Amino acid sequence: SYTAPGRAPHSVHTYFLRPGDARRPVEFEVADLQEGRRFSARRVTARQDGKILLEAMSSFKVADPGAADVVYQPPI
Repeated sequence: SYTAPGRAPHSVHTYFLRPGDARRPVEFEVADLQEGRRFSARRVTARQDGKILLEAMSSFKVADPGAADVVYQPPI
């Protein structure tokens, strides 16, 4: 989310591909996939010893004006 300031998380899909070793450092790479007017998309790759541990795809969006006022369920 640091690479998409002013945008809230919209969707995250994470794939854990292999176990890591907590005693060893993990290197994270963030790729900007899309930077649109309303949406941003990022891919995060986590590596340890040159092997991929995790791949994540995340999207972020600009808040919709008035979205906080939308009622999805009537009061009981």
